Amino acid sequence: MGCERGVLGAVLTLAACAGAPPAKPSANGNAIATASASATASASATAHANAPTRRGNAHDGSTIALVDLDGAPHAIVADVDAHALHVVEISGARASEATLPLDGRPSQLVVTRDGRVFCAVRDASAIVSFAFDDAHRLRERARWTTAADPVAIALSPDESLLAVASAAGQSLELFATNDGARRAVASVARSASSVAFSSRGDRVAVAHAVGSRMTIVDLQGRAEERSLNAKRADLPKMGALPLLHARALASGDEFVAAGVAVATGDTSVRTKDGYGHLTVERIPAERFQIASFDAAALARAGMMAESCLLPRAALVDGDAVYVACTGPGRLFKIARTKSWTAPFAIPDGVTGIALDGARMFAWSPAEGRLATIALDPTPTIDDARVMPGGPAVPIDPRAISTLRARSLLPEQVARGRALFYATNVPAISADGRACASCHIDGAEDGLTWQTPEGPRQTPMLVGRVAATAPYGWTGKRKLLEDHLAETIKRLGGRGLRESDRADLVAFLHAMPAPPRPTIDPALVARGREIFASVETTCATCHPAPLFLDAKTHDVKSRAKGDADSFFDTPSLAFVALSAQYFHDGRYATLADLLEHVDGSMGRTKHLATDDRAALEAFLRSM
Repeated sequence: MGCERGVLGAVLTLAACAGAPPAKPSANGNAIATASASATASASATAHANAPTRRGNAHDGSTIALVDLDGAPHAIVADVDAHALHVVEISGARASEATLPLDGRPSQLVVTRDGRVFCAVRDASAIVSFAFDDAHRLRERARWTTAADPVAIALSPDESLLAVASAAGQSLELFATNDGARRAVASVARSASSVAFSSRGDRVAVAHAVGSRMTIVDLQGRAEERSLNAKRADLPKMGALPLLHARALASGDEFVAAGVAVATGDTSVRTKDGYGHLTVERIPAERFQIASFDAAALARAGMMAESCLLPRAALVDGDAVYVACTGPGRLFKIARTKSWTAPFAIPDGVTGIALDGARMFAWSPAEGRLATIALDPTPTIDDARVMPGGPAVPIDPRAISTLRARSLLPEQVARGRALFYATNVPAISADGRACASCHIDGAEDGLTWQTPEGPRQTPMLVGRVAATAPYGWTGKRKLLEDHLAETIKRLGGRGLRESDRADLVAFLHAMPAPPRPTIDPALVARGREIFASVETTCATCHPAPLFLDAKTHDVKSRAKGDADSFFDTPSLAFVALSAQYFHDGRYATLADLLEHVDGSMGRTKHLATDDRAALEAFLRSM
């Protein structure tokens, strides 16, 4: 089935790095400039009697963290749009606010008990360490270089280690929080989305946004990849269970993840319309899922159909799991007993939540809003079913702080982003799916879907839509707007207005591409020579500089269920981050493809092992 082909085995090589040099202190010592007082470059970072401290006991990274400054509660939020951190008082008065520009997009931050702040900056491939000075301004103290694209961080229970999961770098790194020394490194599968320590600190879990999997590594060097079983009797006809935007969170001796179960359909036969089970037996194509992973087995903690198609943030508090969903914004509380409370309304586009007693704070960088939700007792829903877009506990408008007056994106791009993440919009789909449901944050879901044309792997969009026409696996659409219209039609959507399609296309072109991993330059150079050689003929259909020829070819790849034999030459940009391969996802890895394809699409099967490795290195560098 689709999920079985999509699961990539994690290659884990945990290695002690105690000899790695510590990070150097930051040279610039950037400070937040408050609106009410002039910044002084000579401000001291010396501790004082009323030193900053963390509120609560959050060890898992998020886009929001809570601290006490001079006894007053404050929130620190990571603003991906503004490339900045904001510090805002949350006592009710909202008396102060400050902003610190960063040199790239922040992904997550975490605060230690003594008030030190660690922030992952994706574009810089770095962890930046901050401390509050006497005036309670954040000052950058040091930065540590990480693998490409650090997306998630977490503190160990004793706070001596910081775990960093990198998506493009496909890496788990452990840093000492006192000096930045890299203590260990593990290679993991692609699309890491979150990381957490076990309650005893002896294991680290990395959740992946694709492949229904979580990688669990213990600090003795042993590792195991856990995957949800798509063949269980309680989930008939489910083709895959990817943990979309999974948040791995330590709760006792288990890790909890929020995700979406996906029905990709029988890819050996064609549908009349739609993708997956949209029109086959009227089974919902996507269903919200909570799953737990422990040392012995995988158990399902709860499930709710159709109510949360894009889980974007989560946290564990005792036996309860809180999940924030987008489109429309909803906050759910799920108890271990599988009971659900009526959802709370929250701003759309929330990426982080933080619990403070009976209050929940929710941060939406898309709207530039920080909301306070009073978690008063609400009715329990026995059957755990909530209609999409249905009633929710309203939020008091006075409990929303606007940290930015407007989006920092161009207006058209901001409108396009809202459409991309919109769920339960009849103009886009009949079953509530969003563009982002399959194209996770602009990438893909690692799945192969049943379609009217045959089995089709979800293509990556980010970094690939510019100058890559024609569009679609069969290359039938010269304009991206036309291809979008056809996709929406298959999803059962009523259709977007022309202006909305233009907005959506503008967003697709504006999405920041992921950073490329660092690979041995000599190996890449050798691979480039092999790629361009007459011996392999790779460059015949993938000529530089775009590495595509804008044509369709019959490469003898027609599969059971396919309606055609000719397929578009795909872009090779970020190809290492877009497994599976071929239109039907038949090859799980680049190595598999290079080893088995010969003659019909290039000639690589005959290459020596070292030459295939060099060619793969070149492809991974693209």
